[in-house]
Amino acid sequence: MTHDPQPILEDPELADSSSAFEPLNDIDTLRGLLFGQQASSIERLKTRLSQLERRISTPDSRVVDTSEILAEAVEKRLQADAKLGVALKPVVVEQFRETSRDDPEVMADALYPILGPAIRKMIISILSPDRNAKKRTYRVEQLFLIHNATGLPVSHVSASLASTQDADMVSGMLSAIQSFVKDAFDTDEFDTLNTLQLGDVSVWIEWGPEAVLAAVVRGIPPIHLRDALQIQIEDIHRRFASDLSVYDGDASSFDSLDPELTLFLESHDGRLKNRLKNLPVRAKRQLLICGLLVGCALVWFCHSWFDSRRWANYVADLENQPGIVITDQHHGFRQYSVTGLRDPMASDPLELLASTSINPDYVNYQFEPYQAMHPDFTLERANQMLSPPQGVQLRFENPVLLISGVQDRQWGAFAKKFALSIAGIDKVIVLYSGDVSSQ
Repeated sequence: MTHDPQPILEDPELADSSSAFEPLNDIDTLRGLLFGQQASSIERLKTRLSQLERRISTPDSRVVDTSEILAEAVEKRLQADAKLGVALKPVVVEQFRETSRDDPEVMADALYPILGPAIRKMIISILSPDRNAKKRTYRVEQLFLIHNATGLPVSHVSASLASTQDADMVSGMLSAIQSFVKDAFDTDEFDTLNTLQLGDVSVWIEWGPEAVLAAVVRGIPPIHLRDALQIQIEDIHRRFASDLSVYDGDASSFDSLDPELTLFLESHDGRLKNRLKNLPVRAKRQLLICGLLVGCALVWFCHSWFDSRRWANYVADLENQPGIVITDQHHGFRQYSVTGLRDPMASDPLELLASTSINPDYVNYQFEPYQAMHPDFTLERANQMLSPPQGVQLRFENPVLLISGVQDRQWGAFAKKFALSIAGIDKVIVLYSGDVSSQ
């Protein structure tokens, strides 16, 4: 069974025009049929890529994109490691410095919420009685024990050289002020006035059931003074409770209290001598150790200085001795040394050392022998070597040796010749009885 071939294009118009197709158009048509969808995707990708390129190349677009993820990126980077903080630190410090210098008002406004509380906290810490109690000077000048019910003074003591006030006047003033505070401000009966400030003088008040203890303090007292006043008023109530309950102005039964309050004044005086006296045992021990160390250091310094001066004077005296030349010297703790040259006829260094307080056992001498050209030594050597007979006298006038009173001409000739071999003698004159010859 056979089939007739069908034309590819059955449309008459297409059939008529098929003869006009070019090969290139056929390929394009085929490509469109096969890859039309992919071509459309590629065009879309090209368009998006072009948009991305424009977005990346435009600074404003990059700023917008970065701002959207900047906070999250910084947070994640900080969680990962500290490199970001290290990298930003120089920039932040430099900007802070420039802003502080160029526009200090802006910086002050920005830091005020932080610096305000910080400054107040610093001032409070500086003035804090707890932290600075040992650094301040204060003095409890007076103590008043006042009966609550009657307002009469029970006891009054004052420190030496302190200006005192009348106890009745002070007790009346405190009672009046306390009544005024209660009436004016409607305070509770347990809320009592405990501090009055008058310039550098303050009044610290501790109230008890039957009496009040008021301390007049000059300076800035430490907080532990308040505790001491509380303990003192409690002790007074414990010991004198019955006397205080029936007190009518007769203070004779409280005479034993005055020495105790006076001791309280002396024990709570912030001056240096009292602060030292009231230091804790451990602090006193540490202060004593420090004092001993400083004393030992001072003694050592004085001893070293005195020993150095003593040794320097000895070395100077030794150098001034004829026939001794010092080339080196050293001194330390119980160790001294001298190096140099010494003529056998020179003075013994130990004899000179005896005039000082230096122990000879600690001194080491290293002298090399030599002949000094000192006139006395030259004359002494001439006498030793020539052994002049009786009646012959030697006199040295540098560099001439004069021999007088010679009777034996043979000895005189020997002396002329031998004396020239002695160091320091360049010429010899021999005087015979009635004759003079020279060489």
